[in-house]
Amino acid sequence: MAVSRLPEDLVSTTSATAASATSPSSEQLLPIGVRRLLVRRAVQLLGAFFLVIAAFAYPLTTVELNSSLNMVIHSKVKPESEAGEDRRDPPPDPAPVASATPGGAATASAPGTPSAAPVWSPLNAQTPALGIVPAPPTTTRAMVPKAAPVKHPWMKWADLTEERTTVSLCIPCAPEDIEPLTEFLLPSVRMQTHKPVEVVVALSSAPPSVAERAKANFLRVLPDVPIVVAAVAEKAYAGVNRNRAAKNSKGDLLVYADADDALHPRRLEFLARIFAHFRPKIILGGWSAGVEKVSSIPDPFQVLYGKQILARGGTEWLGTLQHKVHQGQPAVDRTVFDRVQQKPLRRAQDVAFLREVVKTYGVQDYTIIYIGMPLVRFGNWRTGR
Repeated sequence: MAVSRLPEDLVSTTSATAASATSPSSEQLLPIGVRRLLVRRAVQLLGAFFLVIAAFAYPLTTVELNSSLNMVIHSKVKPESEAGEDRRDPPPDPAPVASATPGGAATASAPGTPSAAPVWSPLNAQTPALGIVPAPPTTTRAMVPKAAPVKHPWMKWADLTEERTTVSLCIPCAPEDIEPLTEFLLPSVRMQTHKPVEVVVALSSAPPSVAERAKANFLRVLPDVPIVVAAVAEKAYAGVNRNRAAKNSKGDLLVYADADDALHPRRLEFLARIFAHFRPKIILGGWSAGVEKVSSIPDPFQVLYGKQILARGGTEWLGTLQHKVHQGQPAVDRTVFDRVQQKPLRRAQDVAFLREVVKTYGVQDYTIIYIGMPLVRFGNWRTGR
């Protein structure tokens, strides 16, 4: 009987396959513990990457971000034995800490009473939605922030405090300014919704007889507001007159006005409320063209703060806004003049004063603020333009 023969190549292939099936592989797989560790580290790094992306999309405070990164990097996959331990009842609250009362007696919170909420709170309103718990303070010292108003780029009248600080209206003046001061500026003071505690006219180049006649005319136009005439016989520039007006004033806020301009009927009211709300060192505002025209005040109105203003190199760029700034008629915290005086310059003494205030008090949000209101009726007093 003939025996069928397989091709040699088929025989060799079959034997090679059998050999490979019975011999161990030369490529060894990583141990299962190492593979789990690599997967765990990959997940942790991926989580840290997404946290960084989320930090750019939803800015967090430094404390929150550190806490979140630590939570991801130091987390571990717990074995069943540890997971079982986590299901046990939590330990009791630590012993209550005694605190001193105003009378000097020590008191302790009752057991089981939750402790007071930490004074620190996240600044970003979206943080709770992320499920990230902020890290506790690393010090036992109480972290009580100073009460500060909320800063908005636009504010409504209703957002301002109704508190109104005392205002002294300060006017640098020369003899040629007495006529427009009497005809335009003082009548606009009479129309104010918030009256000043006084009007201080710093008059230069005026002997006593001129000063007395001027004061009589001022009182005839504005009889219901005290008027102080701080006169000197020698010639003086506007900056020196402003210093003398500040020295003879008593209000908490010194509002400056040029003798040949007029005030918006609500200028002193809004400046008094802005000062009571923010307590800045300097308040700048806008102006409208023409002393006879009263422009409407926007609601809401724009508010720019010191760092934003000064980041662009100074205050001059505020002249490009809708309500162009008037740097020569600021409202000033009276305490500023204890440290800064206006210089005896012929021109630009107002800009030099603002720069000196910033140099003295630093680039801070409340060193200087701008409010987008046409509070000065500015123009030639004869033509009204």
